[in-house]
Amino acid sequence: MKIAKGESRLVVILPELGIVIKFSIIHLVIGLRVFCDDLSRKGNRLHDELFRYTIEMYGSLKRLLFKGIVDNWREWRFYQRTRHPFCQPTYLSLFGLLNIQRFARPCTIQEIDLWCQLHELTKGAVFKDSHHFTNPDNFCLNGEGLRILDYGGLKTQEVVREFGDEILQHFNPNYSWEERKKELKAKREASS
Repeated sequence: MKIAKGESRLVVILPELGIVIKFSIIHLVIGLRVFCDDLSRKGNRLHDELFRYTIEMYGSLKRLLFKGIVDNWREWRFYQRTRHPFCQPTYLSLFGLLNIQRFARPCTIQEIDLWCQLHELTKGAVFKDSHHFTNPDNFCLNGEGLRILDYGGLKTQEVVREFGDEILQHFNPNYSWEERKKELKAKREASS
């Protein structure tokens, strides 16, 4: 068993059972401080927190309290609706409080090699959510090819919808950015 902690989710990895459990983290104490601080200030801070600020905005009350739940729920719903083969299967969600996903070992590919190849395969679309697409821990590489493990974000899902099949078909686990730079340089010199 291994435990990993992200900003909004705590992941319990159970390889012997073949599953991963993703628990939502609710930052209740910090959220209460933000709420009390908003009540004590003049102006429309509380109104902004409730109606203007989104779950995607860092430091917002909604993000502190609900981001893990929303990401879990989105991840499960996305997999249930699309069954996209680029996504590691999410079997169950308990109202977003916890998700159960198929276990897979994260990639050991170098970050620069992963990012550059994904950038090429998606024509730069990975910039929509560079946080997820630069981290090899968000992917696994098995006999079926590259799979994404963390796909609860809307921008991540957008990239998966548009380029997931392309990545599945053309991802090269032996890709090297250093070698690719040499190839591109040779092509430029040959065309000059």
